[in-house]
Amino acid sequence: MGDLVKIDKDQEFPADLLLLHASGGKDIVYVDTMNLDGETNLKEKYIFAKDQLPTLQACCDFQGHLVCDPPHESLEEWDGNIHINSKGSNQVFNSK
Repeated sequence: MGDLVKIDKDQEFPADLLLLHASGGKDIVYVDTMNLDGETNLKEKYIFAKDQLPTLQACCDFQGHLVCDPPHESLEEWDGNIHINSKGSNQVFNSK
């Protein structure tokens, strides 16, 4: 079981989070990873399953589960599937 975490602009957070929603209807956010890899350029991170979880409330009401790689040192490789239960069906979305 996981937790929903709200991250405010310019707030530091653990690296092993899945982005489900961004304010302002954005599809992408830019993340500073300098503390992890020493690089000063911002990394683009896309919202996962945006069409199925379009609002913050939809994320809070989410019913399903995530199957993904355990935390590891690679910032470039990650594989995950989100399984969303809705109205008797199970939708699966892959991170790749």
